[in-house]
Amino acid sequence: MPLPAIKKIEQIVRSRIGDGTYAVRTWLPSLRHLAVEFGVTATSIRTALKPLHQEKLLASLRTLGTYVVDPRQPGVPPSDRASKTVAYVRQALRERLGDGIYPPGSRLPAIQELATEFDVGLTTISKAIRPLRTEGLIVNGPGRAYIARPAPGPEARQGTLPATRTASDPSALPGQLLEGESCPPAVSGAALPAGTGPGEVTISTKNLEEERP
Repeated sequence: MPLPAIKKIEQIVRSRIGDGTYAVRTWLPSLRHLAVEFGVTATSIRTALKPLHQEKLLASLRTLGTYVVDPRQPGVPPSDRASKTVAYVRQALRERLGDGIYPPGSRLPAIQELATEFDVGLTTISKAIRPLRTEGLIVNGPGRAYIARPAPGPEARQGTLPATRTASDPSALPGQLLEGESCPPAVSGAALPAGTGPGEVTISTKNLEEERP
């Protein structure tokens, strides 16, 4: 990696520390995340950050990552040191899915690889991934692989259908309660005549004719 490029990365990170983008006692993005952002290898990022470590602007914890040093408390890491486990890994994966580091349809690293990268156990990785599967951000692939896919739209996340879907929609069956709808009280609490399905209303024309003047 050319030295000028590494020096430029160092200057950018230094500037972000100076303007508060990377605030004191907060974690920097992972080396892999920064490598993707700058289009270089993780080794080049490590080289670029070395002077900042030497100047005590940054410090690293092997099992957690790199953080911005608070000059008033140089030996104190971010307060979430003990909790940078499942929540941290989940957020890191969520950001990678959103940023396109894991493009839609691509295969995520194996659980063992992620455990090695984050220096955590396999159980931690599994717990971090579970909500992402529930949200539809990743799906099961062949074997034990996980595949990235686009996040669902806001309507799908809320469990409702688009407003443009009406009863005239061929996919909307008569009397069908769509997801997110509730049965009207007058119907839900009434006993239906034999042979009448849910959502159907039977009107007796005989009574109407008798009541006519």
